[in-house]
Amino acid sequence: MACISVWASAAPKSFSFSRQTFPLLRQMQSATSLGSCSICTRKLGENVFNKCKGRRYIYTSSKRLSPCSIIVRLAGEMRAFDDTHSPQEGAKQERVEFWTRIGKSLEVAPGSLGFKAMVPLTHLLCLFAPFCFSWDAVGLAFGLYIITGLGVTLSYHRNLSHKSYKLPKWLEYFFAYCGVHAFQSERPTNVADLENQFFYKFIHNTYIIHPIILATLLYVIGGFPYIVWGMGVRIAFVYHVTSFVNSACHQWGNRAWNTNDLSTNNWLIALLSFGEGWHNNHHAFEFSARHGLEWYQLDITWSIVWALQAVGLATDVKLPTNAQKRKMAFKNSSMEITDNMPSLK
Repeated sequence: MACISVWASAAPKSFSFSRQTFPLLRQMQSATSLGSCSICTRKLGENVFNKCKGRRYIYTSSKRLSPCSIIVRLAGEMRAFDDTHSPQEGAKQERVEFWTRIGKSLEVAPGSLGFKAMVPLTHLLCLFAPFCFSWDAVGLAFGLYIITGLGVTLSYHRNLSHKSYKLPKWLEYFFAYCGVHAFQSERPTNVADLENQFFYKFIHNTYIIHPIILATLLYVIGGFPYIVWGMGVRIAFVYHVTSFVNSACHQWGNRAWNTNDLSTNNWLIALLSFGEGWHNNHHAFEFSARHGLEWYQLDITWSIVWALQAVGLATDVKLPTNAQKRKMAFKNSSMEITDNMPSLK
């Protein structure tokens, strides 16, 4: 009652499974090795996943099987075809997978290829800026730059990433939505707490719609110049200022704290990025809601957090203690940090 014949050869040959080449199988009681694959069988109703878990197998049942009845696991990927599948159903499944791949290729969510393709498009819009100049368009771009830039610093960075302070949900969502229009998010990797909230899932799934709505509104109000300055110039500028924090602030500036890296404090980047340029301060105390730790270090983002705290909207505001500052100070530093220092608040 043989079902399969396996011929031994001096050298292993490649073996491919396909609907055209794989023979029809009947029930077997043992597993037969075949190159890097194995053939394992089951009885009807038997849980084959528990029986042969973790290896590469072809599973069969006790009745005569069609190619669509075979479960093949190759290279760690399981493709399941049960005994009820017909060739028509298999073709339908292939069509579904095809359109799923097309949909993913057209996705414009944070971190997707489609999203990354939008970034150079905003720079192309900047080429039209000299030909579409007007003071009202520039003023619009500056206003949106402040709103969306603070959305990144207030919300994305200090609130959502480092949890430096807490806000009521309605205000947290408002600041986060301002950051959406900065058009810089990466694909989420460690934000399980946010993915469980309806607002953030909605924003992720509809991400591209929101800049389109804003661009449409700007076009209705001011035509193409508002698109160029309000979308192209503004997004490109915020994008590069954010990039400078992670590049220029590791090249030029001064260091106040021994962070064992190349982070520096750069006053120009701090001015353009609403306080993010005090990068060495931030690396020393990542949890801190305040980056400009000295009175002369302008930190607009911290000023807003301080105001929100004063009216009771920002709570659990985190700041470095004097003991933490002494620990991070350079050993040969002449700076003295005493417990009598004025409060950073």
